[in-house]
Amino acid sequence: MIRLCLVVLIALCGVAGFVHGAEPLGFSDKEPVKVTSESMEALSDPRRIFFTGDAVARQGELTIEADQLRIFFDQNSEVIERIEAQGGVRIEQGNRVATGEHGVMHQQQAIIVLTGSPRITEGDDSVEGDEITVYLNENRSTVRGEGSSRVRAIFHPKDEKEGSQ
Repeated sequence: MIRLCLVVLIALCGVAGFVHGAEPLGFSDKEPVKVTSESMEALSDPRRIFFTGDAVARQGELTIEADQLRIFFDQNSEVIERIEAQGGVRIEQGNRVATGEHGVMHQQQAIIVLTGSPRITEGDDSVEGDEITVYLNENRSTVRGEGSSRVRAIFHPKDEKEGSQ
């Protein structure tokens, strides 16, 4: 179970790392993953695990909060197909925060899609749109608006001391 929760956290946390080229949010194999929720349901056919009701997953400085965390497995193997976070999604580590109403990690493609007023902030900098997609294996992200909605980004100048660290 802890291994499965670790995969959930790793998948969801790559989202925040693209602001200013920051390192992706990461995990350590040396720290325990702690998950709390009001309930947990494990289904065997098809294989799924649902954490429901103020689901909070923590490891070290990293916290993921959502109304629900749902894990879906491939029918023919032990491989995770996708992970979904639904309702009040918040991924936080240090001064990096990713929020939205829905997040989906497609395990095989190593892609995370955040929707429902998604926003990623790091310090005072932020980017938001209608959909944020993070391509974990390609170290790139896309942010798009829909219809007349536009992507919004704010990047503040960094002082010289900050930039040389």
